[in-house]
Amino acid sequence: MLEEADYMLFEFGMRHLILLLFFAVLITESRNFEKKIWKKRTITWKFDDPFELLSQRQKNIVSELAENAFDEWKYALEGLLKIKKLEENSKIPADININFAKKNHSCIESFDGRGGVVAHSTYPTNGILHLDADELWHTGDQTKGEVDLRYVLIHEIGHVLGLRHSRRKNSVMRRNYRKSTKSFKLSKYDVRAIRKLYTFN
Repeated sequence: MLEEADYMLFEFGMRHLILLLFFAVLITESRNFEKKIWKKRTITWKFDDPFELLSQRQKNIVSELAENAFDEWKYALEGLLKIKKLEENSKIPADININFAKKNHSCIESFDGRGGVVAHSTYPTNGILHLDADELWHTGDQTKGEVDLRYVLIHEIGHVLGLRHSRRKNSVMRRNYRKSTKSFKLSKYDVRAIRKLYTFN
């Protein structure tokens, strides 16, 4: 079941492309947001390519970008939640699984091709983060694509860790986003929000 939609605005010269980004959330009996966190102190993540959509070079790039995004959140958490990477060939099940997929990929929400839903993820503790392989992704050079993978990863990982959207202008969790040539960093608000979420009294 879809709980909310995120409207992300990417600007290309004189034209704008509105991308509709859905986040699939499994509805539990309780709507208490406090429960949408990882209860254990150490979680694992893994990026793999089960549908064999990427070259080895592409997989290496995506894995590195995902690790960078997790590191941003891990640094902000200051040990409140430990996050460990599992290698692609690891037989150990990961708590969070990241992969690219197309159209109907046996998930709660199908992708719709280029220009629509670019990714979907779940709040804890389901650990799903899927990226639409039909999108024209880029990693900072906007001449090579339409959707910045760096931003989508850091934003989606925020959801996978339990954060909802923010209205703060500088937050990576905001609904609306304009393109940037810079690396995406957490704002002070993002840091406070994730620490508050995982500070147990």
